[in-house]
Amino acid sequence: PAFLWAAAAAEGYGPLREAPGMAFCGMYRRTRDFNAAPAYAHTNLGFYLFWSQLFSDWKIAERLSEKGVCVAFAEGGRDQPPWTPSLAPRNDKSSSQWVVWDYGEERFAPRGLLVRPSK
Repeated sequence: PAFLWAAAAAEGYGPLREAPGMAFCGMYRRTRDFNAAPAYAHTNLGFYLFWSQLFSDWKIAERLSEKGVCVAFAEGGRDQPPWTPSLAPRNDKSSSQWVVWDYGEERFAPRGLLVRPSK
């Protein structure tokens, strides 16, 4: 897809944009491929969503780089992008499990995140 929408999910349904530490939520536009997979740049903030070949997962980071600061990641291969669950019939509001940096606790913690194609 040309654009993706990422939103925090409350109890598996989103969006819940006011969630603390989730500043990376919002609209992403497709940019150049990275690691032979689609990569996306946040339309307003300095975040990127891409597949990491080094860690074999999908990341949201401050740079389109394997060595940038990662704020969230989701397990999954290059052929299983995080928006795949939203493409299933009657499942357009399902979130996927991400691990997000918790600034208050200073550690990664599991969070639901809805990533879906947008027009």
